[in-house]
This record gives sequence, structure tokens and C-alpha cells, in this order.
Amino acid sequence: VSEDLCAPGGLGGDQTFRTAAVTRFADSWHNADFTMRGLPSFYPPSYFWVLGRLSHVFGLEPWRMLKIGTIVTAFLVPILAFVLWRRVVSDRVAALFSVVVIVVNNFYEPYAWMVIVAIVPWWLEVMHGLRREGAKPGNPVALGVVGALLVMTYPYFFALAVIAFVLHLVAERAAGTIDRQRIVRSAKVLAVTGIVSAPYWLPLVLSILRSDQPSSLANRWFNAGHTTLPMPMLENTPVGVVALVGFVYLVWAVKRDAVARGLLTFLVAAYCWYLLGALGVATEHPLLSFRGKPMIPMVLLFGGLLGLVRFTEFASSRWDRDDVARVAVALAVALGVYVSQTFVSEIRDSSLIKAANEASISSAASDLENTIESLVGRHATLVSSRLDLLVLYPNHAFVVWDAHYAHPAAEFDQRVAYLRDLSHVNDPQEFADRAAHNPYDAIDAFVLNVDPDTDELVYTVTADDFPKGVKKIEIRFSRAQFADFDLFPVGGDVLAVRI
Repeated sequence: VSEDLCAPGGLGGDQTFRTAAVTRFADSWHNADFTMRGLPSFYPPSYFWVLGRLSHVFGLEPWRMLKIGTIVTAFLVPILAFVLWRRVVSDRVAALFSVVVIVVNNFYEPYAWMVIVAIVPWWLEVMHGLRREGAKPGNPVALGVVGALLVMTYPYFFALAVIAFVLHLVAERAAGTIDRQRIVRSAKVLAVTGIVSAPYWLPLVLSILRSDQPSSLANRWFNAGHTTLPMPMLENTPVGVVALVGFVYLVWAVKRDAVARGLLTFLVAAYCWYLLGALGVATEHPLLSFRGKPMIPMVLLFGGLLGLVRFTEFASSRWDRDDVARVAVALAVALGVYVSQTFVSEIRDSSLIKAANEASISSAASDLENTIESLVGRHATLVSSRLDLLVLYPNHAFVVWDAHYAHPAAEFDQRVAYLRDLSHVNDPQEFADRAAHNPYDAIDAFVLNVDPDTDELVYTVTADDFPKGVKKIEIRFSRAQFADFDLFPVGGDVLAVRI
């Protein structure tokens, strides 16, 4: 891979499943899991589907398309923020809010970045009924389609949004101001959202219901830092100062500013989600609450800028308007320079960019893939210790390489146990038969590391080890077990294909 063409993160970590997803959709437009044969997409597919189809149309490698997607998203996110916020607040405030989304960026997960930016103004309009003065009510169908796109891109933040709406209803009920017509209208929008997004969630739900032993392992990724409560308003930085202003303004204006009240419900919801996440960790059912961390500084910065705008409006009514405007422009320019420098520095110094620059594709991967395709065909199901064969080519994994990326209906633990049992089968014919005929998928080929000390063939997979994170599992095979296979040594690996 050329140094300047890999997405942040290179070909490691979460970027492996993202690359595999784009590879899958570059190969086919069907809704399919990025690596498990016969299962629908587990991860929300829309972002990867678009990149995959564009990769197919323009003849670009999927891994290259990921970087292009990241760059395009970085340009689109501020525009998306402005377009959605200007339905709720004035153009001036919406423009300032579009700067916030660059400060609270997530270029490693551009699809999540888009959704966290979009969901707050969309939710405030749909569920809280907020609109700028003079704006016409949004079409329920159009709003529902927008919601469906958010669901099919990254549904995680809807959990926080639901908590925010519950808090909003509690406050309205206490004040005796519940608007039932608005609730009915909101329900219509959500119904459209559910119907339009059904091609994603309905096959997923059905696949889980049909599975003999479904399990959710994705949410079990955990380390000690995930429970740390984010408090950006206490940081000794310019962002921390604006966040503190936002915290003070949202609390102070909760009774007089509907937008501030809506933002405060999101802030409280984010902290509630953290507390629920801590409870989940204690009961060994974590919620990945750390994923909601960007919501807190983003909402606080929204609040800080909203408070500064309100103060500017107040000052203009008491002091010379030109003087106030001059100061406001100077502060806006200073803020813009700081945001630009911060964004560039974060990208330049990021370890994710270093990983991207150091990523490479070995010629062995291409040789192995060509051999597999000539003997088995495309879309082979592999037991492979090599990620590149599963990420860069549209092959299927018998077991996904990391338990935390496993489809809930894929029965990860049961598949690993089956391979353990298979490693103890000494009769070569029985070994080959059981590899070809099993309750899961027919194994077309094995790609295994060679242990130079024992000459054993080794399969390695990453398993869940909550709350410690992950652990490596090794399953060892002898060469004698593959007597009914053709063996092709490639570097330090062996490709085994049934005769």
C-alpha cells in the first residue's frame, strides 16, 4: 500500500473490519456481513455500502476508497451540521455550530462522526418540536428518511437520544406542557424511520432469532479507561473554557431557552448512559458507553457558543452595536485559527496516521489469493491466520479474526470449539470430511502459520477476555492431518486445499 493512500489506522484494529466491509460491498451490492457467509450485515452498512459501490464503479481498491471516504466526510460534516442546525437555530448560530464538529472530530470513524453531528439537531426537531422562527414544519416522510439513514449508518447514538427524550417528557409532564399532537407527529416520523431502515435491521433480527446460540460479543470490548467520566468543562484549555461557559449557560437558561433545554437533556442523557454503562460492567453486560464520549464535549461547546451568541445579542442592546460586532468578529477569527491549528495538529500527530503510513500489502497475499481462486474459486471460506486474505479479498472467514467483530448469529465460541475438536482428529480422511461437512460452513482452505520449532501448523484467533480485553487462542494441527489436502508453502505460511 502506498504511504499516502491508506485510511487512518492502516490495516489494523477496527480498520480491518471496515476494509473488509468495503471489500464485500465492492464485490456485491447485497446486504451481507463483511466476512461471515450467509449472514446479513451486523455493522450498519450504508457508509460501507456507498464506498464499496463507488469502489466497484470507479475500479478503485476498497482500502484506497476508505481514505477517500474519510477525506470527503471531513468536508461534508460541517456542511451537514449547518444544514440540519439551521432548521432549529439562526444561520449565524448554525455556522458557529458547524465549527464545533471540527473540534470534536472523529476521522477514525467518519460514519460515527456524521451521525453524532446530525442526530442532535434532527432529534430536537423531530422529538422536541424545535424549529427556528419562521421555519415550516419538516415533512414527516423526509425527516423519517433522514432518520433511517442515521440508523443504517450508526445507530448507537439513538440510545442516548431516547434517554434525552424521556428526560424531556418528564420535564414537560412536571410542567404540564406535554404536546400530544407533537408526540403523534414524532411517532409518524419514527415509523417512517423504522420502515425505511428495515432492510438493515429486519434481516439482522431474524438471523439472530434463527441462530441456535446467538451471542453479542461486540459490546464486551473493554478496558479500565472506558469507565472514566469525561469532564471537558474542567480542562485547562480553550476548549475547556468554552465547555465551561456552555455548562453554565445550559443550566442557567434551561427555563428560558428551548434550544439550551434540549441540549441539556442530551448532556444529562450522555452522563446517564455512562452510569448505565458502569452498571453494565459490574454485571458483565457492558454497553460500550465510551462510544458516547464525544457527545459530551460537543453538546457543551454547542452550549458555550449559544451562550456567547445570546450574550452578544444582550450586549448589542446596551452598548454600541458596532463595538460589539467588532469584538465578536475578532473572537470568531481567533476561534477559527485555533480550531484549524488543533485539527491539523491532531491529524499530523495521530498514531492512526502513522499506522496508515506504515501499512503494506505483501506479495505473498496476492500469490495466496491467486492460488486459492484457481483451486477453489472466489468467495472461499477460509480458516486463516492471515488477515489480508479476509480483509483485502472477498473471502469468507470460518471464524472472524476477533471475537469483538463477530456477528451475533455467527456462534463464534462454538466455531472455535469445533476447530479445537477438529485439531484432535488424527485420521486424515475424517479430518477432511469434517472440515467439508460441519454444522457451520464448509471449509474450503486453511491458511496457517508454520511453527519453525515443531513444524506444526498454527491457527491464531483473538477471543474475548472481559474485563481484560482480549486474549490470543492458538489451535495447532499436524501436517499428517492434511494428508488429503494439497499443501502450498508461501513464506512462513502453508495453504492447505482439499484434494
